[in-house]
Amino acid sequence: MHIYRIEPMSDKFGMLELSSKALIEAYGDLGYEDIREAETSLADSWPECGAALYDYHSTNVSELHAIPDIYTWNGCFLVLSEQAKCDLEDILAPLGEFLPFTLDSQPYHLLSLHNVVTPTPDLTEELIESGVPTGIKSLAFDLPDIGAPAAFKTAFDYFNHVYCTEQLKKRVMSSDLDVGVTFVSELAYRRP
Repeated sequence: MHIYRIEPMSDKFGMLELSSKALIEAYGDLGYEDIREAETSLADSWPECGAALYDYHSTNVSELHAIPDIYTWNGCFLVLSEQAKCDLEDILAPLGEFLPFTLDSQPYHLLSLHNVVTPTPDLTEELIESGVPTGIKSLAFDLPDIGAPAAFKTAFDYFNHVYCTEQLKKRVMSSDLDVGVTFVSELAYRRP
């Protein structure tokens, strides 16, 4: 089975930032880590939240019309426009929950994945340089051919990415959605 690491096209679209103030008020100073690692519902405590896009290489606010229908935020969240949510809800809703936010007064949704998949231990290794984890040297998942989740996250990479199967990739690539992510078949990576 093919597994892909989903990466944002941040050089093209910028970096999405949700309101830090709203998230800190709802979850405290460690809120980002808590919500990345969540395997249960966040809906009851999710704040009303706005967002902005920033140029990836500076602190300039990007053109707000540039956000695609599918993107990522904070590593392990998919960002979906209203249209993307409608188009993909049938395969994504069973895997987590949709958390609303606004960008330029337009509704968007974060997909908070609740399913955490453990990689195959003998085929997985962290990249360590000078005693510091700097990435993933090798990563493999043993998922069934039938019934595998279309998307998932893993604690092994510290919840830094969304991973997906061919099912989600095909659905996204065959859609009319503006896609702001790439599907990387090489799961190993070195952090920048």
